[in-house]
Amino acid sequence: MVRTLIAFMVIVFGTVSIVCAAPFLVCDPYPTTVTQPDWFNLKINGANPIQSPDQTLPDGSKRLHYDVGPMSPGNYRFEVSAVKDYGVEGTAESAATPFDYEKPVVAAPGKPVGIGLSPN
Repeated sequence: MVRTLIAFMVIVFGTVSIVCAAPFLVCDPYPTTVTQPDWFNLKINGANPIQSPDQTLPDGSKRLHYDVGPMSPGNYRFEVSAVKDYGVEGTAESAATPFDYEKPVVAAPGKPVGIGLSPN
């Protein structure tokens, strides 16, 4: 009984998180025949780069997958580069690719008016 309840909760909450997922900044998957990145560097509006881990897909290819949902509304310029870590030899970074994004303002509806009681 408890296991069934736990399984049900995992399915429901897992589905809700997928359905309510925020938009993600992504790139095409790197073909498995080329050097795969270990992470991506993102410069947002020219600020210092932040590291975004790669997302490994079922076929073993990797891609960028960065959640822009928590960002405030506004205009953004992303400069994205892929990074490969070679350990003691250091890292190798690709040239950056720019991407412009405008996150819209989410407006609330107007306040209710004409509040009263109705018989039905």
